[in-house]
Amino acid sequence: MTRRELMTRLGVGLTGATLAGVVAAHISASPVVRQALAAQQSPEVGPTPTPDATGFAPRDGGTLRFGNIGGFLTLEGQTVGPEGSNDQLRVIWEQLISLDANHQAQPMLAESWQFANNNQQITFNLRHGVQFHSGRELTSDDVKFSLLRLQDPKIGSVVTPPMMTMTGVDTPDRYTVVVNASRPWIEVFDVLNRAAIIDPVTLQSDGLAKPTGTGAFMFAEYAQGDHLRLVKNPNYWQPGLPHLDEVLVSIYANAQAADVALEAGALDLVSVGMPLTDLIRLQADPMYQVLINQASGATWAVCYNCTRPPTDNKMVRQALGYALDRKRIADTVWHGLEPPIVLPWNSTSPAYDASKNSAYAFDLDTARALLAQAAPTTTTLEITWAAGPPEFETMAQIYQSDLQQIGLDVTLKPIEGPAYVQYANSLQYQGIRLATYGQANLSPASSAISPLYAPQSNFSGFQDDAYTQLINELTSETDPARQQQLYAQVNDYYLDQSWVQQIVPNPEHVVAQANVHGLRYDMRSGLVLGEVWLS
Repeated sequence: MTRRELMTRLGVGLTGATLAGVVAAHISASPVVRQALAAQQSPEVGPTPTPDATGFAPRDGGTLRFGNIGGFLTLEGQTVGPEGSNDQLRVIWEQLISLDANHQAQPMLAESWQFANNNQQITFNLRHGVQFHSGRELTSDDVKFSLLRLQDPKIGSVVTPPMMTMTGVDTPDRYTVVVNASRPWIEVFDVLNRAAIIDPVTLQSDGLAKPTGTGAFMFAEYAQGDHLRLVKNPNYWQPGLPHLDEVLVSIYANAQAADVALEAGALDLVSVGMPLTDLIRLQADPMYQVLINQASGATWAVCYNCTRPPTDNKMVRQALGYALDRKRIADTVWHGLEPPIVLPWNSTSPAYDASKNSAYAFDLDTARALLAQAAPTTTTLEITWAAGPPEFETMAQIYQSDLQQIGLDVTLKPIEGPAYVQYANSLQYQGIRLATYGQANLSPASSAISPLYAPQSNFSGFQDDAYTQLINELTSETDPARQQQLYAQVNDYYLDQSWVQQIVPNPEHVVAQANVHGLRYDMRSGLVLGEVWLS
């Protein structure tokens, strides 16, 4: 059972009793039925919403009380990645295009576009009359500023590495943007779907203290560690949106406190950080609704440090792969709702191969034999992760127990906050790092240059000239037949070198009160709050 076959959007606006029936129906439905339902997702940009499943048209007004686990590291619009903790901030900004559920580009700030020069040049025709929150009209110069700024490594954006393919931006007139690339930019829409267009005038006058974009909601105030308040954009270019007057984000130190507030009626919604045990429990309660992102690109994976023994040895990494009990982890952490995985693609990806995705079945005897053959100079390992999510600790404990059974000395090392980032990214960890991967829903070319798999810089420190050449070809090839050949080669390479081992999908999820309507996820794996309304 694939993630997309698991659940379509669950019962927004339904009673809890009806929701339980919907969940049961989706879990038991055939794959064909589920895929047909998945294809019915609303597009990223559409007309004024029509009546929902309750039969009532959206109602304007009200405040959405949103519970967030932890504060915001920055109000910088162009460092905001695909993580759901940024759902609230991302409604301030928009992109040139958006991707729909079928991975097709849809107009957003750009009304249309044309490719030229073997996909190395894209001309975007901007929507007229779109205003920044400051009241100033969006122009091609603003887009140029935003795209070029995303190439600056100082801002720390997850989009910066893939944006380096862009070689220049021309603005022949007020509403035309011409983007040039160093190669056929086949994954350009994956990149631009996450590339926020910011207001350079406000940035230069107020810095990061007043984030300004063209989105459905405007920044009002932020009290660090306490709350974020966003208010309705009265001049929003999409007719009839947004419905809410404001979004009030209350910041909680931990998931338990946010869960208590939700069940006490002090919050309307909690997303990132909601423990899966609470999600399963509240899913059956008629007072709540559960939404699981069927188009998620998020997974949990292990990365092996290829710069230090014993995991610098490919055979050791393969042994560790056979000792990874994915099914037990999936059943324990996701309660059987998500399947174990091996390859970094969604089942709808053209690179997905079901036969290869069943590789590395849990087998401690094979793991022992490979480890003995590798004869590592040390059998001491650690499993490190960013302290916080209880699921990481559960996964680490399961993996530790099985690794000890094949003769390895394994310690657990959770690390708090920025210290973890420094420790892990500088490749100081001894052996194993638990990581979150967020690009399984994008094109294979985008996945292959993500932080886990990029040839020149990845979480494992893995490098190989043959791999670099393979990925360079993959990210430039436009012929579908040759692409399929390359996908097969990449899959074989991943299984052989095994510097990353995927474990289980970790789709974004939200628990909301029953009176919250219009919830859905977009292909950035975030909630589209501009369409939400309250009854």
